[in-house]
Amino acid sequence: MIQHHNAEKLYSYWQRLRGESPAPQQRALYPADIKELLPHLFVLQRFDHDHYVFRLAGTGYCALFGREFRTQNMLALFNGPARKYLRVMFDRIVALPCGGIAETRAETLSGDHCLIEHLFLPIADNDNRITRILGMANVVDWGTASVFDRFARQSLFALKVLDPTAESLGPLTLARQSGGLISAEASAL
Repeated sequence: MIQHHNAEKLYSYWQRLRGESPAPQQRALYPADIKELLPHLFVLQRFDHDHYVFRLAGTGYCALFGREFRTQNMLALFNGPARKYLRVMFDRIVALPCGGIAETRAETLSGDHCLIEHLFLPIADNDNRITRILGMANVVDWGTASVFDRFARQSLFALKVLDPTAESLGPLTLARQSGGLISAEASAL
Protein backbone atom coordinates (compact mmCIF):
# COMPACT_ATOMS: atom_id res chain seq x y z
CA MET A 1 0.00 0.00 0.00
CA ILE A 2 2.88 2.40 0.78
CA GLN A 3 4.98 3.02 -2.33
CA HIS A 4 8.01 5.08 -1.29
CA HIS A 5 10.80 3.57 0.83
CA ASN A 6 11.04 6.77 2.94
CA ALA A 7 7.35 6.47 3.81
CA GLU A 8 7.87 2.80 4.73
CA LYS A 9 10.70 3.84 7.08
CA LEU A 10 8.56 6.51 8.74
CA TYR A 11 5.59 4.17 9.10
CA SER A 12 7.79 1.49 10.73
CA TYR A 13 9.28 4.08 13.10
CA TRP A 14 5.79 5.35 14.01
CA GLN A 15 4.54 1.76 14.61
CA ARG A 16 7.53 1.02 16.86
CA LEU A 17 6.98 4.20 18.90
CA ARG A 18 3.28 3.71 19.39
CA GLY A 19 3.57 0.11 20.59
CA GLU A 20 0.13 -0.85 21.91
CA SER A 21 -1.20 2.73 22.13
CA PRO A 22 -3.34 4.25 19.36
CA ALA A 23 -0.65 6.83 18.51
CA PRO A 24 2.79 7.78 19.84
CA GLN A 25 3.16 10.94 21.89
CA GLN A 26 4.89 13.77 20.07
CA ARG A 27 7.57 13.95 22.76
CA ALA A 28 8.57 10.35 21.88
CA LEU A 29 9.66 11.45 18.39
CA TYR A 30 13.41 12.06 18.21
CA PRO A 31 14.58 13.85 15.05
CA ALA A 32 18.01 12.20 15.33
CA ASP A 33 16.33 8.79 14.87
CA ILE A 34 14.97 9.79 11.45
CA LYS A 35 17.33 12.54 10.36
CA GLU A 36 17.46 11.36 6.73
CA LEU A 37 13.66 11.75 6.54
CA LEU A 38 13.43 15.24 8.08
CA PRO A 39 13.46 17.26 4.81
CA HIS A 40 10.30 15.44 3.69
CA LEU A 41 8.38 15.69 6.97
CA PHE A 42 5.73 18.09 8.15
CA VAL A 43 3.48 18.38 11.20
CA LEU A 44 -0.15 19.48 10.96
CA GLN A 45 -2.16 20.69 13.93
CA ARG A 46 -5.92 20.29 13.97
CA PHE A 47 -7.60 23.47 15.17
CA ASP A 48 -11.08 22.46 14.01
CA HIS A 49 -12.79 20.46 11.28
CA ASP A 50 -11.68 22.88 8.55
CA HIS A 51 -8.18 23.79 9.75
CA TYR A 52 -5.20 21.43 9.67
CA VAL A 53 -2.37 23.93 9.88
CA PHE A 54 1.32 23.32 9.15
CA ARG A 55 3.27 23.70 12.42
CA LEU A 56 6.44 22.60 10.71
CA ALA A 57 7.38 21.82 7.11
CA GLY A 58 10.68 20.28 6.02
CA THR A 59 12.92 21.94 3.48
CA GLY A 60 12.37 19.20 0.89
CA TYR A 61 8.59 19.64 1.00
CA CYS A 62 8.85 23.43 0.80
CA ALA A 63 11.35 23.17 -2.09
CA LEU A 64 8.89 21.16 -4.20
CA PHE A 65 6.52 24.12 -4.20
CA GLY A 66 9.09 26.89 -3.83
CA ARG A 67 7.51 28.35 -0.70
CA GLU A 68 7.19 28.06 3.07
CA PHE A 69 4.08 26.33 4.40
CA ARG A 70 4.30 26.98 8.14
CA THR A 71 1.05 28.49 9.53
CA GLN A 72 -0.90 27.68 6.33
CA ASN A 73 -3.92 25.39 6.27
CA MET A 74 -3.12 22.25 4.28
CA LEU A 75 -6.77 21.90 3.26
CA ALA A 76 -6.55 25.30 1.53
CA LEU A 77 -4.07 23.79 -0.93
CA PHE A 78 -6.94 21.81 -2.50
CA ASN A 79 -10.22 22.94 -4.07
CA GLY A 80 -13.75 21.58 -4.27
CA PRO A 81 -14.33 17.88 -3.69
CA ALA A 82 -10.63 17.21 -3.10
CA ARG A 83 -10.65 19.47 -0.02
CA LYS A 84 -13.77 17.74 1.29
CA TYR A 85 -12.37 14.23 0.89
CA LEU A 86 -9.01 15.15 2.39
CA ARG A 87 -10.78 16.73 5.38
CA VAL A 88 -12.81 13.54 5.88
CA MET A 89 -9.61 11.50 5.82
CA PHE A 90 -7.85 13.83 8.29
CA ASP A 91 -10.86 13.64 10.62
CA ARG A 92 -10.70 9.82 10.43
CA ILE A 93 -6.96 9.81 11.12
CA VAL A 94 -7.52 11.86 14.28
CA ALA A 95 -10.71 10.11 15.44
CA LEU A 96 -9.94 6.42 14.89
CA PRO A 97 -6.83 6.98 15.00
CA CYS A 98 -5.21 5.48 11.93
CA GLY A 99 -2.76 6.41 9.19
CA GLY A 100 -3.63 7.60 5.71
CA ILE A 101 -2.13 8.12 2.28
CA ALA A 102 -3.02 10.72 -0.32
CA GLU A 103 -1.63 10.49 -3.82
CA THR A 104 -1.50 13.80 -5.63
CA ARG A 105 -0.51 15.04 -9.04
CA ALA A 106 1.57 18.21 -8.72
CA GLU A 107 1.83 20.51 -11.75
CA THR A 108 4.00 23.43 -12.76
CA LEU A 109 2.50 26.49 -14.43
CA SER A 110 3.68 25.09 -17.79
CA GLY A 111 1.90 21.77 -17.19
CA ASP A 112 4.84 19.52 -16.29
CA HIS A 113 3.79 17.11 -13.58
CA CYS A 114 4.83 14.48 -11.05
CA LEU A 115 3.05 12.13 -8.63
CA ILE A 116 3.52 12.67 -4.90
CA GLU A 117 2.68 10.24 -2.11
CA HIS A 118 1.69 11.89 1.18
CA LEU A 119 1.74 9.77 4.34
CA PHE A 120 -0.28 10.99 7.36
CA LEU A 121 0.12 9.52 10.86
CA PRO A 122 -1.60 10.64 14.08
CA ILE A 123 0.48 11.80 17.05
CA ALA A 124 -0.72 12.50 20.58
CA ASP A 125 -0.05 15.43 22.87
CA ASN A 126 1.03 15.07 26.51
CA ASP A 127 -2.59 14.37 27.53
CA ASN A 128 -2.88 11.61 24.88
CA ARG A 129 -5.26 13.68 22.74
CA ILE A 130 -4.74 13.30 19.01
CA THR A 131 -4.41 16.89 17.80
CA ARG A 132 -1.53 16.59 15.36
CA ILE A 133 -0.64 14.64 12.25
CA LEU A 134 2.91 13.73 11.31
CA GLY A 135 3.14 13.87 7.54
CA MET A 136 5.59 13.10 4.78
CA ALA A 137 5.65 13.80 1.06
CA ASN A 138 7.75 11.93 -1.51
CA VAL A 139 7.78 12.05 -5.29
CA VAL A 140 6.99 8.54 -6.54
CA ASP A 141 7.03 9.34 -10.26
CA TRP A 142 8.67 12.41 -11.78
CA GLY A 143 6.46 12.21 -14.89
CA THR A 144 7.37 15.12 -17.17
CA ALA A 145 8.83 17.23 -14.34
CA SER A 146 12.40 17.49 -13.12
CA VAL A 147 13.98 18.02 -9.70
CA PHE A 148 14.46 21.68 -10.66
CA ASP A 149 10.74 22.35 -11.21
CA ARG A 150 8.57 24.12 -8.64
CA PHE A 151 4.95 23.09 -8.51
CA ALA A 152 2.11 25.59 -8.49
CA ARG A 153 -0.89 23.32 -7.91
CA GLN A 154 -1.82 19.78 -7.06
CA SER A 155 -4.87 17.62 -7.53
CA LEU A 156 -5.93 14.67 -5.45
CA PHE A 157 -5.58 11.36 -7.24
CA ALA A 158 -6.27 8.70 -4.57
CA LEU A 159 -6.87 8.27 -0.84
CA LYS A 160 -6.04 5.22 1.25
CA VAL A 161 -6.69 4.67 4.94
CA LEU A 162 -4.15 2.55 6.81
CA ASP A 163 -6.54 0.89 9.22
CA PRO A 164 -7.12 -2.84 9.70
CA THR A 165 -10.84 -2.22 10.38
CA ALA A 166 -11.33 -0.15 7.20
CA GLU A 167 -13.24 -2.85 5.33
CA SER A 168 -15.99 -2.87 7.95
CA LEU A 169 -16.79 0.80 7.34
CA GLY A 170 -18.21 0.31 3.85
CA PRO A 171 -17.05 1.34 0.38
CA LEU A 172 -16.92 4.88 -0.94
CA THR A 173 -16.63 5.84 -4.56
CA LEU A 174 -15.37 9.35 -5.08
CA ALA A 175 -16.16 11.68 -7.95
CA ARG A 176 -14.03 13.00 -10.79
CA GLN A 177 -12.39 16.36 -10.15
CA SER A 178 -11.17 18.77 -12.78
CA GLY A 179 -7.43 18.23 -13.13
CA GLY A 180 -7.33 14.81 -11.52
CA LEU A 181 -9.23 11.71 -10.55
CA ILE A 182 -10.25 11.35 -6.95
CA SER A 183 -10.59 7.73 -5.91
CA ALA A 184 -10.44 5.76 -2.71
CA GLU A 185 -8.72 2.41 -2.47
CA ALA A 186 -9.58 1.90 1.17
CA SER A 187 -13.20 1.67 2.13
CA ALA A 188 -12.84 3.61 5.37
CA LEU A 189 -13.71 7.02 3.99
